[in-house]
Amino acid sequence: MIYMKYKIESINNLKDKDIEFIKENYKNRYQKACGYKFEDDYKRCILAWILLIDLIGDFDENDVYFNEHEKPYIKSKPFFNISHSGEYVAVVVNETEVGIDIQKIEEKNLKLLRQFEPEEQEYINKEDNVNRFHIMWSIKEAALKCYGRGLSLAFNKVKVIDDSTLKVEETIFKYKKEVVDNYSLVIVYKD
Repeated sequence: MIYMKYKIESINNLKDKDIEFIKENYKNRYQKACGYKFEDDYKRCILAWILLIDLIGDFDENDVYFNEHEKPYIKSKPFFNISHSGEYVAVVVNETEVGIDIQKIEEKNLKLLRQFEPEEQEYINKEDNVNRFHIMWSIKEAALKCYGRGLSLAFNKVKVIDDSTLKVEETIFKYKKEVVDNYSLVIVYKD
């Protein structure tokens, strides 16, 4: 890993000057934000661009493209990925493909345990199952985002090899994980 930067920020810290900056300089993003029904979604959309600009500098909106699975990239800029959950937005940039996932740790999400393979369910249920569930979920989601296919590829295509390595289909990736303020955060990248 040569270069990686990421930022995590609460939507509660979004400032009016940030909104005005996006409104004036990134009109497409501002219009997208205004299309959301809920204020928190509007704030997450604006904050994601603020964090991205903080990490990579200004860019022309006309240089934002999408791959065949709708993963965005910016011409002549590092790879990036965005995630949000609850009040937080997380953005990562890297020289190689990268994916990020942040998830609010809530017991109610355990109902999705069936999405995991039996050995993964056993691992999750051994101890601290709420945290383990969310970390495992974030690993898989960030891996699929890094791979460039998002959730169009099944979770069972992501195999955790050890505490820092995983495989999606036949491609090997590295990952780092942490818990931040009751949120699981995982970044997956090609080494």
